[in-house]
Amino acid sequence: MPTAAREAKRRNHTVSRSYLRRFADESGLLTGVELPGDARFPVSVGDATVRKNFYVVRRADGSESDQAEDDFGRVESNAAIAVSALIDDRAWPIPSDVRAHIAAWSALQYLRVCWVRQLAREIAGALSEVGLQVTVDTGERVTLFMPADQVDRHGAAAHA
Repeated sequence: MPTAAREAKRRNHTVSRSYLRRFADESGLLTGVELPGDARFPVSVGDATVRKNFYVVRRADGSESDQAEDDFGRVESNAAIAVSALIDDRAWPIPSDVRAHIAAWSALQYLRVCWVRQLAREIAGALSEVGLQVTVDTGERVTLFMPADQVDRHGAAAHA
């Protein structure tokens, strides 16, 4: 019997909740700051650093995937255990698996933020304007080209 497609996770965190909890007060609140500016406000760990559909991608067949959220969750889970070993248990010398899990999580944190995504869009936009040859997953070489006026700097190609 076929299984029903599950709904994609829509509320995606750009910083893991296990990490944010270490900075929260006893009631689970952090202090948010509206940028630019100085306005401060309380925000729960569950609502902090959330971007709607940040990791949801549309496949060629039109379906959506949030696989990145699941993959990131595994990295975050391993890192939470490693951070606990390092901070709470004061593991010393630092075991190699703890180093590896924290390093993987650190790299993920660096790569998963909004400015990195914007940079990737800008690079893709610039490359599509000049016509770049790339190899796709089938091994076929294709030329990416899209006139500058057709590139939506906020996401997908503009529709005429």
